[in-house]
Amino acid sequence: MSASIPYRRGPGLAIALVALGIYAVTTGAPARADCVTVTFASTLGGAEMHACGAKAKLLCASGANRPIAPQLSVACRKAGFPFGTG
Repeated sequence: MSASIPYRRGPGLAIALVALGIYAVTTGAPARADCVTVTFASTLGGAEMHACGAKAKLLCASGANRPIAPQLSVACRKAGFPFGTG
């Protein structure tokens, strides 16, 4: 009788994993078009700079982040903001 218990759990576990996978793929907010995200090397490893809306526009216009300017300018162009105009 104990040998058949894993076989009873198998289909339930498989269904639960499939449901969890579907939930993970279909949930979450859609990406905003006015967001700027840049991943770059820092002294303690990788770092990320992220801003949306007015903060992203200000970040792009400032052009003040010289070490990551190439990556930031690409991200700003993708979001539709001019880079280094402020």
